[in-house]
Amino acid sequence: MSLPTCPMTRTRATRFWAVSGAILVSGVLAAGSTHVAAQTALPPPGLEKNPGALPNAIGGTPPEVNLTPLKKGTRMVYQTTGPDGGTSKVTLTVIDDGTYKGRPVARVTNGKDTQIIDRQTRNWMAILRDGKELASATPHRGTWQWPLKVGKTWTAEFNYSETTSGMKVGPIGMNWSVEAWEKVTTPAGQFEAMRLRGEPGRNNTRQVTLWYAPKPGLVVKRVEEQATDKPKVRARTETVLVDYEPK
Repeated sequence: MSLPTCPMTRTRATRFWAVSGAILVSGVLAAGSTHVAAQTALPPPGLEKNPGALPNAIGGTPPEVNLTPLKKGTRMVYQTTGPDGGTSKVTLTVIDDGTYKGRPVARVTNGKDTQIIDRQTRNWMAILRDGKELASATPHRGTWQWPLKVGKTWTAEFNYSETTSGMKVGPIGMNWSVEAWEKVTTPAGQFEAMRLRGEPGRNNTRQVTLWYAPKPGLVVKRVEEQATDKPKVRARTETVLVDYEPK
């Protein structure tokens, strides 16, 4: 089934996790059964080139970054600025591990809804409320493919569904590339981070740039641009890490 954009969330819960959930595990997208192929990422139209365009803006040889498991008790505060300039904050906490559809998972909550993260790949799988699934990605989103190293590319595809609205769309594709190893500053501090860019694939018009910092093992900044009904006009959303524990 084709659709004009990446899944457009409809319920309050799925709107919430479309931003905050994607921040934590990443962008909006999976290894496992995800198709992997060589891709060359192109600068997304309307999105300014990021500072530190060189593959390594820090100096020396860019490191190879491996997966850092989400640890129980980790707390993160993110602030999001939407296309209209309005801001909002959300606090996320990693709770106990579990299983979901036979896979080991980490669980992250905002106090009401629980995000399900594939523990082996750190990719987003679902949102639960009171134990019931609100939305899911099959097999899961493919934002992460470890280890990360500058120049690495892959393609992720998944099917997305919402229980409350009955919406089912897919396959949705995103072409990912690791662009650079650089420093990025947020309200939570300055971090050395891998910069990833996601270019729209099948049935997708969303473009994502995110910065993953091995220390503390979190996405510390994320910029998303979404196509609108106006040619060459894109809606921009930026999310940054404001605080986290433990440090």
